[in-house]
Amino acid sequence: MVDKKKIITKNDHEEASTYGAFLIGKIIKQNQNPIANIALSGGKTPILMFEKLSKLTNLNWTKVNIFLVDERYISLDNENSNFNMINKHLLNNIDIPSENIKNINYLNDINEAVKEYKNKIVKEFSLSKEKPNPVFDLIHLGIGDDGHTASIFNPQKVNNEELIDITQGEQFDRITFTYKILNHAKNILFLATGDKKKKIVKEILKNNKRFAAANVENKGNTYFLLDTNAATLIE
Repeated sequence: MVDKKKIITKNDHEEASTYGAFLIGKIIKQNQNPIANIALSGGKTPILMFEKLSKLTNLNWTKVNIFLVDERYISLDNENSNFNMINKHLLNNIDIPSENIKNINYLNDINEAVKEYKNKIVKEFSLSKEKPNPVFDLIHLGIGDDGHTASIFNPQKVNNEELIDITQGEQFDRITFTYKILNHAKNILFLATGDKKKKIVKEILKNNKRFAAANVENKGNTYFLLDTNAATLIE
């Protein structure tokens, strides 16, 4: 298989965020007939990218579905909620129909929340026994200092027979896409910036399978969008 990993290095976090916003916009426009399906991750690193994405005036958000890659099992207005962050910095600032926002809800039971979210994916992608895997046009991911991505901390402990799984973070239970979804995406965008990320970025690009992010192996494009600090140790 042709290696479709693309390493893109920008001078700083702001330049990387600008490039990321335009790349997401470009992929949306290429796939919005009839509708582009994208999934976004939380964290602090993508905040500026989401703000820049919200200011792109040439995007028709009525032709975009936005899913969440993962979420802490907490109320949506909690400051630790990925949805809360994405809502604040992107969704509240774009003209997107509410039915196009496919978030993970905080229900009475975490298994109910998983089932509800899985059903949204099954319905949107018309999944069946003959077509068991959703193909997202774009999935944006981060890379944790420990090499985790989505809410996959240990690649051996996630159930890839399922689309969605429950994992444990330091403070909260998590609901996350598994590799069954990640590895069928047309485009994966890893965004990692800052000096703290340089060692783990090197390991991921060396394909060190100990780390969750290195196990993302989609057949489409995989973009590693870095700033010069995060890219310091790349040969």
